[in-house]
Amino acid sequence: HIFNVGSGQPTTTLEYASLIAEKLNKELLYTTSALPSNELTHTFCDAKKLENYIGFKPSLPLEEGITEMVNWYLQDNYN
Repeated sequence: HIFNVGSGQPTTTLEYASLIAEKLNKELLYTTSALPSNELTHTFCDAKKLENYIGFKPSLPLEEGITEMVNWYLQDNYN
C-alpha cells in the first residue's frame, strides 16, 4: 500500500520553502515566473486511506513538522 501522510490543509510551496529557510536561519532566495501547466502551486494531502487502514490521523501542525525535519537534518550532519 502507498499512503499519503499530511495534515489535510492546503499549503503553498512558497510556505514550505519559507518555513524551511526560517528554521535553518537562511534567507529564502527565489524568483517567480510563469509555471508550466503541470507544476504544483499548492500541495494538499488526503490521508483518509491511512486513517481507514490503521486508524491513524495525522495531527502535527506544519510548522512543528518542519522544525522536527530540520532538527533531524542538522543532527544527522546532512548540512
